[in-house]
Amino acid sequence: MSTTPRSGAGCSITALSWSSDCEGISSRQTSLGESTKPTSAWGFVSPGSNRIIFVGAGLEVDLKPGGPMNWVGTGADGKRSTYVRGEVLQSEPPKLLRYTFALGSSSKTSRITIELVPESEATRVSVTHDQWAEHDAAYASCADGWPRILSRLKTLIETGKTFKPH
Repeated sequence: MSTTPRSGAGCSITALSWSSDCEGISSRQTSLGESTKPTSAWGFVSPGSNRIIFVGAGLEVDLKPGGPMNWVGTGADGKRSTYVRGEVLQSEPPKLLRYTFALGSSSKTSRITIELVPESEATRVSVTHDQWAEHDAAYASCADGWPRILSRLKTLIETGKTFKPH
């Protein structure tokens, strides 16, 4: 199945239920373990959790509207590199985080909304990645990446560890 949209604009990746609003993009829902409260799940915003979930990338974030939301690390040349950059649009801990998203120095941005909703015995995590620019090259990698990121988050919160990426 192709993960490249026809145009990218107007398409979204929603990690909530198996559905598609653009050719080749499917998504899923994840619930975080028994008795996991949104306040515990909100820990994904911490630098330590992000280093584990995002394979060593450091998170630099200021959770106020207009604040930075950047994943950084050391590039192949040994110099500081910004892998993903964004700007916080809305932050309502521990239930909502909305920010812009761009890979590296790309001028094309999209929007990510993460919602944490308490359920009877778990917390549902909903990720919607939308407002894609026309022909954004980041689209395919994000469509493939979100299910893996949510899986790592679930494993980390439920066990305190996560698996190594392949």
